[in-house]
Amino acid sequence: LITKSENPGMRIQTVNKFSERMESDFVPDADVKRAIITSLKKDENVGVRRSALEVLTKYKYDEDIRDVLLFVLSNDQNSGIRIAAINALAELKLEGIALDNTVKRQLNKKVKEEPNLFIKNLAESLLKGEDI
Repeated sequence: LITKSENPGMRIQTVNKFSERMESDFVPDADVKRAIITSLKKDENVGVRRSALEVLTKYKYDEDIRDVLLFVLSNDQNSGIRIAAINALAELKLEGIALDNTVKRQLNKKVKEEPNLFIKNLAESLLKGEDI
């Protein structure tokens, strides 16, 4: 339903169900994770993408999560989603997870190329190690 339903409300509801279950120690399988990542990268509805991003931030951080956050940061047309991706990276840093060179390169690129001044400043602050 996450990627197949034509109804955006149904897709959001499906993603939110996973979010609710994760809070009660439910660990979704790899297919669910892939479906959520696909929704975040490809769904035309910003609400679905936002919900998918919120669910993915509950997963244990790994390269898949890193890569999709960087994809969103580089490709999503919605500035709110890009801000949420930077905030997710900042939260990881607060949790003691170091930002690797791949993330730092992408943030540097955002500082140089991002048209949205707020996002540009967030990326710059995160690179400098300031709280955002």
